[in-house]
Amino acid sequence: MKLLLDENLSRRLLPQLAHVYPNAYVIVTKDDDFSALSALRRHPPRIIKLTLGNSDNAKVLASLLANSEQIAERFADTAVALVELASSGA
Repeated sequence: MKLLLDENLSRRLLPQLAHVYPNAYVIVTKDDDFSALSALRRHPPRIIKLTLGNSDNAKVLASLLANSEQIAERFADTAVALVELASSGA
């Protein structure tokens, strides 16, 4: 899947993620707006919601890379529109 990062996430993450998420489009966000839109209108779009707290680019990158297989597996189910990645320390 190709990632579309919302304005609160750095585009500098994309080159390091492109090889792991090559097909389709999924929005990656920290905001609730997209989650609400997805719940209201269903998908598309598909959403990866980051609830990692106040995290830097390194933490966001690590989380997206570490969970890439699980995200792909969840989105293989066509009924799934939202995958949430939460901080393990929260």
